[in-house]
Amino acid sequence: MRRYICWFGVMLLCLLTVNCGGGGGADSIPDGNGDDAADDGTSGDDQVDDDPWVGPAVTFERMFGTAGEDVAHAVLEVRGGGYLVAGTTDGTVDGNSDIYLARLDVDGTSLWSTTIGGAGDDSAYGIVATNDDGFVIAGSTDSIGAGGLDVYLVKVDAAGKVLWSRTVGGVSDEAAHAIDRTTDNGFIVAGYTKSSGAGRKDMYLIKTDASGNELWSLTFGGTETDQAYSVEQTTDGGYLLAGEAWSFNANGSYLVKTDINGVEQWARAYGDSPGAAIQASQTSDNGYIMVGMSGVIAPEMGDIFLTKTNASGVVQWSREFGGFAIEFGAGVVQVADHGFVVAGYTQSIGAGGQDVYLFKTDGNGEQDWAQTFGATGNDTAYAMRLTRDGGFVMVGQTDASGTGDIYVVKTDADGILP
Repeated sequence: MRRYICWFGVMLLCLLTVNCGGGGGADSIPDGNGDDAADDGTSGDDQVDDDPWVGPAVTFERMFGTAGEDVAHAVLEVRGGGYLVAGTTDGTVDGNSDIYLARLDVDGTSLWSTTIGGAGDDSAYGIVATNDDGFVIAGSTDSIGAGGLDVYLVKVDAAGKVLWSRTVGGVSDEAAHAIDRTTDNGFIVAGYTKSSGAGRKDMYLIKTDASGNELWSLTFGGTETDQAYSVEQTTDGGYLLAGEAWSFNANGSYLVKTDINGVEQWARAYGDSPGAAIQASQTSDNGYIMVGMSGVIAPEMGDIFLTKTNASGVVQWSREFGGFAIEFGAGVVQVADHGFVVAGYTQSIGAGGQDVYLFKTDGNGEQDWAQTFGATGNDTAYAMRLTRDGGFVMVGQTDASGTGDIYVVKTDADGILP
């Protein structure tokens, strides 16, 4: 189960290779909820109430899970208040991993939790809301499917009851790392495939209808190992994929922009700073912001990188944040002053071990403030969302209990947890 718990961090650090949000229009700031393509006010946009927030931001810190090891890789704020958290647990009778889904109220108190899976290993890495108050989870399964691991899509209702499930893949391994809802109420899913493509592992892009049925799938990459960790639909109807590519300039971050049919418009490998882009999103100027981890060739010195590009993926500026040990960037959102807030983890500062790391920059990537959260052990954030009250919610894992529990931190707009 540990390989799932440190899915992003360990995979990068050991070189074995966690939100995927909706973009904003040219004159708007993305809302960070990631529940649809453009958050433009159209029918079924997302599950977050559109009424202005009244009163102070709600903040909390929570740990919960099963008797086994649990980790969260995705979170959504939902209509009516509260959050839906998706991840993986090995606290099952047969010892294999299952998808773990938990509903929290506005104060972070658990309302219910459920597990989803079969006789094999099943994991969740992304989640989006649907316009009927349901949710679609994206991840991987070897319990069912065509062979090895397959992309796993599961729709649940507001109470967590499974409505349908789908697998996509070939005779080898596939996995979904990210999902976004599209303007036609279908879904766009990204991850990797070993069954098709040009190399050992390729970026995998899948378009489905509203019922999760595959409409088309495409691969991107070269002759080596390439994969996507993030996907979103952009304001022109196309798609942005972010990840890493070993096929171009050694190992580096990789962005691919497609049209609405998945046809590549441009692709760029950023190999000057080896690493991986864990999330990328469209910005208010129709450029892109990406975050991840640099320096994976020398992982003991890995830093968070934050890179801003123009609409064609050309770098406008790039910054690195870190200290003497390891830092990892898992998520980024643009906020109202056109700056950026980044979440991940740090081993250089904080209470000890590894701590959740949240910091804000201005529009040029210069740091405004930074906060850490956690105890003396290891605490991580693998996903982050901007919330309706202007704060931020982060999910990941803590080992405070000794076995590994889901860790949820909700701050105000300044990253404060009173």
